[in-house]
Amino acid sequence: MKKYSIMIEDNEILYTLVRSKRKTIGISIGIKDGVKVAAPNHTSKKQVEEVIYKNTKWILEKLKALEDVVVPKIQFKEGALFNYLGESYIVKVMKNLNKKKDYVERENGYLVVYIKCEDSEDNIKKLLLLWFREEANTFLKERLHFFSNKIGLFPNDVKIKDQKARFGSCSSKKNINLNWKLIMAPVEIIDYVIVHELCHLMEMNHSNKFWSLVETYMEDYQVRRKWLKENGNYIGLI
Repeated sequence: MKKYSIMIEDNEILYTLVRSKRKTIGISIGIKDGVKVAAPNHTSKKQVEEVIYKNTKWILEKLKALEDVVVPKIQFKEGALFNYLGESYIVKVMKNLNKKKDYVERENGYLVVYIKCEDSEDNIKKLLLLWFREEANTFLKERLHFFSNKIGLFPNDVKIKDQKARFGSCSSKKNINLNWKLIMAPVEIIDYVIVHELCHLMEMNHSNKFWSLVETYMEDYQVRRKWLKENGNYIGLI
């Protein structure tokens, strides 16, 4: 992963280049990472910048839109607000008096952090992130299992990961990765990402044939896709 800049007319575009075994060049733009270009290992910097040049108008429009986005500071303390399956929960910190390990529970609109040691922001953050990841590992795999059986498409392996730029991915080996931060999104958005990745088991592209396949199993996928494009940056802020 390397950072570069390119001048196009009077505009300097800073971008991060990530090379991998993928087959095509893709550009993503987000609050945390700015312009990120994912490219095949054999791709030259010149080829990458040709793609950036062709997409200059789109890139500049996206960057301009991000300037107007107010990024909330994520705080891990009493009274902080987090989403779980699309619903908002307030953090409440309580002393852990009964159990050996500190833990988190959902209770009547609260995420209650039961903690023995000092209730510092670092300790609360560690417990909350661990809880979110464990919840994601269970829930996301359950939803994927449900849709696999419904659609009849089964990956060779499923992993719940911390992906910086994607909410899901499907490899040529028919393995699916899902971003644990999806647990913060509404269930219908989680389902869209899962159906999207399952359809890649048949179509490893974003052709018209691929989108027709997605629509076969999720008629309103465009609504869900639009929601993710408009709100996805907020899901991945942690």
